[in-house]
This record gives sequence, C-alpha cells and structure tokens, in this order.
Amino acid sequence: MANETSQAATFLKNRDSWIREVVGDTALCHPTVRVGVHLAMRMNGARQSGAWPKMATIAKQTGVSVRGVINALADLEGFDRKTKEWTGRRYITADRKRNVGNRYWLNFWWE
Repeated sequence: MANETSQAATFLKNRDSWIREVVGDTALCHPTVRVGVHLAMRMNGARQSGAWPKMATIAKQTGVSVRGVINALADLEGFDRKTKEWTGRRYITADRKRNVGNRYWLNFWWE
C-alpha cells in the first residue's frame, strides 16, 4: 500500500511539472494548453491507466471546438500539421482505436 501511495505521489508531482511545461511553452496556442491541462487533470496516480475522454467531452469541458481539440492533440503529440512531420516536444502519447476510443498518456521526458 505504501508503494502505491509513493507511486501516486510521484505521478502527481510529475504531472504538475508537466502542466508547468505545457503552460510555459509559448509555441503552444491557448486551446492546445487548455486541452493538455484538461487531459492531465483527468489522470490519477495510476500512470498506466491514462485517460480516455471522448473528443466531444474534451471540447465541451474546455470550450474548444472538436476540430480545435483534434488540432490540439496533434500539437501535443508533436505533429506539425503544416509540414506533416513529427517535430517538437511530444507532450502526450495517443493510442487511437476506431469505434473503441482514444487513450492518452503524458510523456515525462525527464524520467
């Protein structure tokens, strides 16, 4: 039980650092930051569980359009939509499954 508590505490500390990185990244637009913080806040101390909200749910709770959520997720994954290349920092990892739902994890690159 104590090990689970320390893992959760470590995750929450890393999550807070991750949020500070996202908020401080001036290359990210405001909708992307809102979506990133929303995803981070949906995650608990069980890192392997990730988060799996629907895009419509993210849009409703962040005030960002569904298209804006799709673009924000691409930005957080480090995908440049203009050049169609993977660049920049990858803040999240996404596992996309049609008709099942997407699952998202935060990337803690400092670990």
